[in-house]
Amino acid sequence: MTGILLMGLVILLFPGLLFFWNYQRSAGKTLACFLDETDTLKPELCKNYGDDWVLSRDGAYRTDTSMVRQVRYPFGWPKALQQVMPAFLYKRGEMEPLDWKTVKIDPKNHVSAREVGALLEPEWLRALVKGIKEGASGGLTKQERIVMFIGAGAGVFALIMIFVLMTRK
Repeated sequence: MTGILLMGLVILLFPGLLFFWNYQRSAGKTLACFLDETDTLKPELCKNYGDDWVLSRDGAYRTDTSMVRQVRYPFGWPKALQQVMPAFLYKRGEMEPLDWKTVKIDPKNHVSAREVGALLEPEWLRALVKGIKEGASGGLTKQERIVMFIGAGAGVFALIMIFVLMTRK
């Protein structure tokens, strides 16, 4: 019984602590995404300095309300644990933010996804979908997949039983 309570406490307490830690860490800050010479994007939490400036490790950068985006930070965390915060895109060492809000599409090189789909031959597309379905199953027959899932379920059940027996007095 104590083990179940402890597991419940950890399952509820750990994400709560992560949420409040991230909230406290990002409060009053702005996310600055820097493009380096290699065009890699490196996010950095920066302190706000007034309404028009953010302070980074390597200098001060100007903000512009027409170039801000709202992003969820930190990237890759579950949505419930992320904070929505303003973000700007900068080239490392340049004071002005880059415009990432309005994406400019070159009309000469623009091809829509519908056009590409229409260009694909229907028989070729059917063969492609069939090949993907066969590849997704790993080449296993239906019976082999059923045996695999039953074995995985039995393994999980055995682990649960071991945990229950070890926590009993």
